[in-house]
Amino acid sequence: MEALHLQGLTILEMVEVEADEALGRRKLHRVRLRSLALFTHQLAILHRSGVSLTRALESLTEKPEDWTMGAVARDLYVAVCHGHLLSHAMRRHPRCFPPHYSALIEVGELSGSLDDILPRLADSLERQVALVARMRAVMTYPLVVILCAIVLNLVTFRWVLPQFQPIFEGTGVELPWLTSMLMGAVRMATHPLGTLALVLGPPALFLAMRQVLTVPAARAAAERLVLRVPAVGTVLRDFLLVEVFTLMSSLTAAGFTLQRSLDLAAQVTSSRNLAEALRGVSSSLNEGLLLSEAFERRQDLFTALGVHMIAVGESTGRLQDMFSTLAGYYLVEVEFALDSLPAILEPVLMAMVGIMTGVVVLAVFMPIYQIVSALL
Repeated sequence: MEALHLQGLTILEMVEVEADEALGRRKLHRVRLRSLALFTHQLAILHRSGVSLTRALESLTEKPEDWTMGAVARDLYVAVCHGHLLSHAMRRHPRCFPPHYSALIEVGELSGSLDDILPRLADSLERQVALVARMRAVMTYPLVVILCAIVLNLVTFRWVLPQFQPIFEGTGVELPWLTSMLMGAVRMATHPLGTLALVLGPPALFLAMRQVLTVPAARAAAERLVLRVPAVGTVLRDFLLVEVFTLMSSLTAAGFTLQRSLDLAAQVTSSRNLAEALRGVSSSLNEGLLLSEAFERRQDLFTALGVHMIAVGESTGRLQDMFSTLAGYYLVEVEFALDSLPAILEPVLMAMVGIMTGVVVLAVFMPIYQIVSALL
């Protein structure tokens, strides 16, 4: 009102509206985690250096590395210039800024602690980026080996084994059951419909699985199955717990209640099972249970050590520090597991490739041995 009076304007009517309504339709931009981490880091540096928020956002729109993030920054800049809070503008981009991100920014704006909130967010995102990149690097080798084995077997069935089929059929020797099954598969692979199935089958299967995983119940069941896989399931669980406890540490440090922190963490985590568990923990707090007691009910996801450390944090009144300690502990566990995972997967993959190759070789040489024996 004062700003309008200073401009010589007379206010006839003033009505409060919701921020989303004032800003307009929500945007559906989606950016990579690395781009969001870089944007947060740069914004933190500029803001801490004394640059105004509007000038900082304007700077981030100039020659951005990611054009999508640049478009989001431009939208934020326009909204802030029109007098809206940065957090309200960020809520227009739910696929870019997670719920906890805009919530922490709002706390920083209202409490004047944005200089502390932004670096904490940037550090958290950068750790996630580094961890995801490392997991992808570790999983690249087994995926390449499996893909090469599949391609090699498809080539063998489509072009190599058909050369042996007339030889086996012309000898009149009764083929072993393994060779008969293999030749049946070869006939299917060389048939036009079989070739079409080999070409279109894998993409169709991938698309079908992707569609099935959009169903919440199916995705939750698939996650439970993966979490039960030895070694891989442990790494995935610890990775998810790093994400959750890092977020819980940041939220409680910003002044959020435990229940609000749990609800935001449930919205952010990529695991539906973990999100359900966090909502269950939040509901248990309403029943009067301690946080450690609520976590203890879900020891399939939260380890006994984690429950014990949370109980210590509750008894000492240092729950926020304990969340940070737990995030660091599970991060070390993930890094150690990622270092040892290739050594575990390599013999398993070599055994799988060896078995597939051995079956083909055995199926080809068994009838050849029978033919030679009959001639002798």
